[in-house]
Amino acid sequence: MKTTEDTEKHGKEVHVLIFPCVSVCSVVKTGYRMAKKPKLKVHVINRDWCKGCGICVHFCPREVLALDDGFKAFAQSPGNCIACKQCEYMCPDLAIEVQTTEVEEA
Repeated sequence: MKTTEDTEKHGKEVHVLIFPCVSVCSVVKTGYRMAKKPKLKVHVINRDWCKGCGICVHFCPREVLALDDGFKAFAQSPGNCIACKQCEYMCPDLAIEVQTTEVEEA
């Protein structure tokens, strides 16, 4: 939506685009690309750096990670991973890397 206030503030027109559904607003019709969603490629866990604190296990919203008998993190159910990277961000030892690929959302 263009408003006079926006035009005066920024010196240009402001347009708001609303995409109610993919069938109406496809790339072919509008020229806009839909957002790309990250998809898990692999969990890379450096077992030498992992101290077994369990922070990654605690913060994983899908219970993908667990600690093995040696108190080291491992991906027990990688198929459940949503590639949010919370484990990677929260690991104090930087022992986890979540590698992803991007796929177009339908």
